[in-house]
Amino acid sequence: MQIGIYGYLDGADNFCIDLHNGHSFSSHLRIIFCKISAVNDYRRGNRLHLLAVLKYELMKFPLSIFTYNRLVSFIHSNQERRSLNDKFSIKHQSKSYYFTSEETLNSRKILPLIDSRYLIFFSINLAVVISLVTFINSDNITIKEITIKLKDLPNNATGLRFALISDLHIGGYVNLDQILMVVHRVNSKDVDAVFIDGDIVDGQRDDISEPFKTMRHIYRYLRSKMGTYLVTGNHEYYFGNAIEWLDYFKSIKINVLDNRNVNISGICLAGLNDYSSGRSGITDHKFEIERAIENCDQNSPVIILSHNPASAKEIAFNIRNLRVDLILSGHTHAGQFYTIAPIVYWFLPYFHGLYHVSSHTQLLVSAGTLYQGSPMKMLFMSELWIISLDSSS
Repeated sequence: MQIGIYGYLDGADNFCIDLHNGHSFSSHLRIIFCKISAVNDYRRGNRLHLLAVLKYELMKFPLSIFTYNRLVSFIHSNQERRSLNDKFSIKHQSKSYYFTSEETLNSRKILPLIDSRYLIFFSINLAVVISLVTFINSDNITIKEITIKLKDLPNNATGLRFALISDLHIGGYVNLDQILMVVHRVNSKDVDAVFIDGDIVDGQRDDISEPFKTMRHIYRYLRSKMGTYLVTGNHEYYFGNAIEWLDYFKSIKINVLDNRNVNISGICLAGLNDYSSGRSGITDHKFEIERAIENCDQNSPVIILSHNPASAKEIAFNIRNLRVDLILSGHTHAGQFYTIAPIVYWFLPYFHGLYHVSSHTQLLVSAGTLYQGSPMKMLFMSELWIISLDSSS
């Protein structure tokens, strides 16, 4: 049995999964990943999307196994016919109660609390409550304000206010209503400039063509004194040709910072292609720090938009030791789900909030303005950052 994965993975070298029945164990399930490097255009980036999804699912796998085992134990609990004393003896050995007092452990009142059926019902109810809370909160955009001090800040730049948007993921479950809400929240703060820090799209160009027809007009209503600036995230390379997306953004008067910079009131604002762009298959399109900031005035503050905070140290400690004062990122979603957040926090060097990457470089990581995939987000984590600049001595 062979399963081909088509759509945006089309072409002569389809990314395929081949399930084959045979006599040996290894041939019972044979998975063949057609080489991503078989193509040298934007399709390579598209194929990386599937690997990203697989990696995400593997991250959730331990929790899924735990949940499955608990449910199975509940289903078979009536067949276990153990005496009360046998059950008590088994539960008594639980490491979870290592620090429980001896008096409590010797009391049979604890049995209902450690009974598998009680734990199953408790887990299900907790899951339902968390799901409802995160679903309701997903579109509840929280405005978070922060003042960041920069050295050598020009007098005319003191007090500048920027709106930081990231991870809109238009397509899928994000539609025009959510985008209109974001525009309204930005306009209510009367900012000097708007920064869109990657992952603006989450679907094929044709799939989300209707929302984008209206987006041309929406961005005309996105008000700021100095304009809107955008960099790519990893998702721009997952759906079609990223260059076509960038051309579209330029056509609706968004300033695309693809490894280049602009001057805003004496501040060098630079934008980098996503950290993964070098693997996208697009010719001469990659993550280039020095190219983006080489002509920035080294006596003035340098602010960089870079979607993935994993790039922060490489930016701060760049080869030519060029000045970088502030990096603005997104990407992590702060885990997005309560069940995933601890894993993300554990594995990522920069999770959410303000960090000092070095003595001279700060990093602000946004949890994202909206969400990817399921319309769920942890409380107060659908966020719009309003950044005010101040001078440090």
